[in-house]
Amino acid sequence: MILQTYKRPKSIAHGKDGCIFQIAKGLVAKIGYGEAKTQHDAKIAERLYAEGISVPVPYGVNPVTFPAKTIQDAFSGRTINGFVMDKVIGKTGFQLRGLGLEIIDEAYNLLNREISRAIRKGFTPSDFKYPGNFIFTPEHEIKLLDFTWWSHRDIPLFS
Repeated sequence: MILQTYKRPKSIAHGKDGCIFQIAKGLVAKIGYGEAKTQHDAKIAERLYAEGISVPVPYGVNPVTFPAKTIQDAFSGRTINGFVMDKVIGKTGFQLRGLGLEIIDEAYNLLNREISRAIRKGFTPSDFKYPGNFIFTPEHEIKLLDFTWWSHRDIPLFS
């Protein structure tokens, strides 16, 4: 876990369960819409990583301080806990469109293999086929993302 407060985050993505901010070179933080979602995302990602499943390197939950005025007004001037992880360079499933069927097939075959590995390790994935929940890297690897609705036999869904 990185124990520091990050200041001046830059918004790079948002979805139905949270926003992603670049907080330092090579690091991003997911701010879940609710502390429980942020904590759960981090727990699942840390467990996946420990089990050898391909996810961004997780660094736990750390405070992120927002400037007085941000695009996301709900965050303006606040310090909020975010799930910190390595920033992954690559293309989401959405961005694979137009690169050809061979690349798309390769990416989804890798995705299916990684999801199968996670299931064998006791995870119950959710929403994994959504094109924004994985990144296909230039090294032709898959990194799984967004674990808000995942569970593990030892980590139930939050309530």
